[in-house]
Amino acid sequence: MRYNYKEFVKNIEKALNNKIFFFYGENSYYMLETINLVLSKLKNAIKEVVYPWEADVDEVVKILTTLGLFSQTTVVVLRWFNIVKKNFMSELISFLEVYNGQNFLFLLYETKVLAKEKVEPPLNYFFNNCITVDFPALSKQEIINEFLPKRISFQMTDEAKELLCEYVNNDLWLLMNEIEKLKFFVVDKKVITEEDVIKCCGEYEFSEISQLIEGITNNNVQQNLVVLENLISSNKMAEVQILIYLYKYFRKNFIFKRIPLQKVYRILKEIQVTDVKLKTSPIDKKYILKNCVLKLTQIYNE
Repeated sequence: MRYNYKEFVKNIEKALNNKIFFFYGENSYYMLETINLVLSKLKNAIKEVVYPWEADVDEVVKILTTLGLFSQTTVVVLRWFNIVKKNFMSELISFLEVYNGQNFLFLLYETKVLAKEKVEPPLNYFFNNCITVDFPALSKQEIINEFLPKRISFQMTDEAKELLCEYVNNDLWLLMNEIEKLKFFVVDKKVITEEDVIKCCGEYEFSEISQLIEGITNNNVQQNLVVLENLISSNKMAEVQILIYLYKYFRKNFIFKRIPLQKVYRILKEIQVTDVKLKTSPIDKKYILKNCVLKLTQIYNE
């Protein structure tokens, strides 16, 4: 059975007669919102979120087949399924072909799937055997007309809304971060304007951050590694703080510089993935951040 996300929400109780779900598309924000809705429909259910850099197929299978205490239902959410290796998918498919347990598995393929990919291995298995739900990215107009009215408690001019969408490239995760900042930045204003949005985009505050940005944009890998080592070893900033300043810089400057949108999207996504890793992965945070900076340098200079 195939749905778009709006159809799925309307038919959610019927869809939950199934156990395996394949969510795909660029709107991971709505994916997770929908999973929370699923949890609200299930009685006594718990959620287990798994990331491919933390677990192999055996660990996913173990979680999925383990009965919870007091007959709790487990909803296993495998995020970033689009970055797993082919053998991971093949092993998982072999297991799903015989799975008939009571727990639920949601596979989040967090990118667009082309028509050709839907009919070719390995993705054709999921489109033929699972409940598949399409979560396309929202357009600017959809965000302004449908998304923002449900999430903001203050008034914004149309120009401010459009500028905000441009800053975050219509990314709902980044958009929600900006909305939280605006709540505190313009607390005494009745209507948020375009100027308020511009002012709310914070500047990087340390000279080392400026050097780091310079190293990324000028493809100077050695400079980046030296600056990062100085920042972290001197305890001036935590890894997450450094990532936030990188995000602020790129977010603010994308609107003023002629950078291809696809490159913008890849950079913001790389920052988002790194943020998740820094907060969830047992891997050394310095190593995670260095890999991110190297990747940003590569993307920016392609």
